[in-house]
Amino acid sequence: MNSNSDIKIVALFTSPTFDLSWPEDEKADPNDPPLGLDCATYIVQKLKRIGLTIEADEPFQDEATWCFFVTADGDIYTVIVMWAQIGDKELEDTWVIQLTKSRSGCLMKMIFADLFIGQLKPATLVPMIDILDSVLRDDPNISELRWLTEEQFHKVY
Repeated sequence: MNSNSDIKIVALFTSPTFDLSWPEDEKADPNDPPLGLDCATYIVQKLKRIGLTIEADEPFQDEATWCFFVTADGDIYTVIVMWAQIGDKELEDTWVIQLTKSRSGCLMKMIFADLFIGQLKPATLVPMIDILDSVLRDDPNISELRWLTEEQFHKVY
């Protein structure tokens, strides 16, 4: 892995809870809007219930993903949620969460830190990984939860 690239930790899981509906019009772009808004909103609600601060009231769309910023113990994290077809099965529906740690509380500074400065070491992500892991494992409708490095993720996706 290139040391200058953004370091992300990725969670993969399956769940029948979230909408996988494709547009009825075959000519429509299936990523407009992308799948996963309900999944991202669900995670935001769960994090708010345990007292974490979410920078926006709801997730916002970023190309083929849904994003939000969350503050835990004074640290700000960027959370990206998306659907992906992963695996050998014909339609292996997998939900993906990408987690990075932002360097600053200002939205523009966070974006520039993510794009140009690079991320902090993965160990700094452990507190948020633990929180997300607990929130996701508490739901009986979420299964096959696993955490990967970005490099491991690229091997399966």
